[in-house]
Amino acid sequence: MSKDPQFAYLSNYKAFLLNVSLLGRTWLKFILSPLMPDKRPQDNVPMSVDAPAEEEQPFTNLSTRSGMMSFFFPRNLSYHKKYNLFQGITKREKRLWKNDYTYLLKLISFSNGGDRPLVLKNPHNTSRVKELLELFPNAKFLFIHRNPYEVFHSSRHLYHTMISSQFLQDFSDEEVDERVFYNFSSTMKKYIEEYQLIPKGNLIEVSFDELEDNPLGAMKMIYSKLQIPNFEVAQPFMEEYLNKVKNYKKNRFPDLDDNYIHRINKEWDFAFQHWSYEKVATNDMVLKEQFL
Repeated sequence: MSKDPQFAYLSNYKAFLLNVSLLGRTWLKFILSPLMPDKRPQDNVPMSVDAPAEEEQPFTNLSTRSGMMSFFFPRNLSYHKKYNLFQGITKREKRLWKNDYTYLLKLISFSNGGDRPLVLKNPHNTSRVKELLELFPNAKFLFIHRNPYEVFHSSRHLYHTMISSQFLQDFSDEEVDERVFYNFSSTMKKYIEEYQLIPKGNLIEVSFDELEDNPLGAMKMIYSKLQIPNFEVAQPFMEEYLNKVKNYKKNRFPDLDDNYIHRINKEWDFAFQHWSYEKVATNDMVLKEQFL
């Protein structure tokens, strides 16, 4: 969607140096471009200074009220609980979060000329539906769900390849696993509790598999369901991008052992049910079925 010229978005360059980019403009981007990795380390997706980024990254530079702070201080879950889940948060803290987040979006919009709607991709917003609607009641939401086993693999890999490099506290591999289980459960349960607050016609849910198998068809459906105009204008830009990444191969992970599968089946059962994903049977489950 960032390829659609009717939208503005946050680029990697602006995400890393948002305040500086407002002054440096294109010349500083030109200087920094050779320093940018060609691929994202967690998934090998092609990367450039102009590729889209998540606004939670610069949010941590503008404010201490970001759920991402629990990445840097993994032993302090209060950031995630307060500013992603809005648990144990005072009215003043919530108001200040709204002020800070709105200010961030204004900066992003200003850096793009201020005349186009923003398209944002931010996993931390998954559990902020109620709070986002309080700020932007007419916002449109695109939610991409994925097989829970793949989510576990991907999330744990993200921690080991990216997030752990930013830890400012000791955090073991076992604790990383616990955090992956907790983050998914707490985030998705709040989303499921709140997604019906979104006005009819302003939310569409698609699976990762749909996007992977037929990306252009999925995008056409998304534009139609969300009543976003001018898909025919955006389509050539999307096709150009898809041709550039057509040889991309996503990560492949070894099979999970029965202990992980059993725990995922149990703790993330709500996700299997809500999005109709099939569970993998463990040896323990097979034995139980034989005795029933």
